[in-house]
Amino acid sequence: MQRFVQIDALRGLFLVVIMMNHLDTFFKKYTYEPFGFISAAEGFVFMSGLVAGLVYTRKLTRYGRDEMVRSVVSRSFTIYQYHIALYLSWFLLLVVMQYISPHWVTFWTERMDFPEGNRFVTFLLGFVLLYLPKGMDILPMYFVFLLLLPLVIRQFRRGKAVITLLISLAVWAAAQLGLKNMLIKLIFAGKPMYLGYFDVFGYQLLFMAGAYIGYCLSTGQMREDIYGARFLIPMLCVGLFFFASRHGFIDVPIPEGLWQKLVTKVKVGPLRLVNFATHVYLIACLLRKFPAWMRWRPLVFLGEHSLQVFSYHLLLLLIIVPYLSLYKPGPALQVLVAVACILSLFVPAYLHQRYQQRRKHLALQRVNA
Repeated sequence: MQRFVQIDALRGLFLVVIMMNHLDTFFKKYTYEPFGFISAAEGFVFMSGLVAGLVYTRKLTRYGRDEMVRSVVSRSFTIYQYHIALYLSWFLLLVVMQYISPHWVTFWTERMDFPEGNRFVTFLLGFVLLYLPKGMDILPMYFVFLLLLPLVIRQFRRGKAVITLLISLAVWAAAQLGLKNMLIKLIFAGKPMYLGYFDVFGYQLLFMAGAYIGYCLSTGQMREDIYGARFLIPMLCVGLFFFASRHGFIDVPIPEGLWQKLVTKVKVGPLRLVNFATHVYLIACLLRKFPAWMRWRPLVFLGEHSLQVFSYHLLLLLIIVPYLSLYKPGPALQVLVAVACILSLFVPAYLHQRYQQRRKHLALQRVNA
């Protein structure tokens, strides 16, 4: 149970940081990649995989394969519903705002990555996840990864974790070589589509690695011999190197163009992956050394309702970001906006908690009737 609390707290922290990174305030200077070439987006995908691996491995162990698959499909459909609700809200706002705020419409139409071709066809492609407007590609990624999870967990259980993770690593390597664009040209050449900012073939490695750790936590297979100084000191050195490089304390003798490819966020570049793995290890060491750390109840509460909070934050940003760009508030107002946005994250979490409690109450009433 302790690990669940810490995991939820980390997810809650990532949700707060993601909100801060998407707001055009001076806080972003301190919340975006402060420790190196890693961001909350990678952490959120990894933690989603970890939680999924942990939860659905337990379902497989306790209730069997059929119940695990049913639960995964149900959760995937829920994620799809949230994505479609956001997608329709996006376009409904585009229609309504034409009569209320032309600036809002102009701001987003310039950033919606509309592909060439029929706009109505593009709109329909959104329902099959072949058109993902700005900011709306995380949930579809999670939807796809989750559908693959039953197969992945079964391979872990059969003792094929190494080959499964090597396949995932190979797909990630292919992503660095442009697999996504090659497939788009080969399969969807000339079609009006856009698959979002994040490269699904790169980010799947983070999710699958998280799923494997979740599987190991669930089955008691986590190694305890990796936390000594033999590993900790080199990891600290690597982490300090990326921190110093990120903030310009040292110059790396690598051409700028190549360096950007190595640390790219879009595909999870090779050095970004190393940087991320380093911080996963260091955070795991902290959690092991200080088991009471990362248990702050407000963050845990947000993490427990991460799907609802994440979806709400996208809708909120959709509404307010154009006005932050237009009016460019001063520091005092930026603080008020940031605090108000963060506090508002608790509203969808609270409403979802009440909804869950209501469902449990009705279920008990039906049982006792």
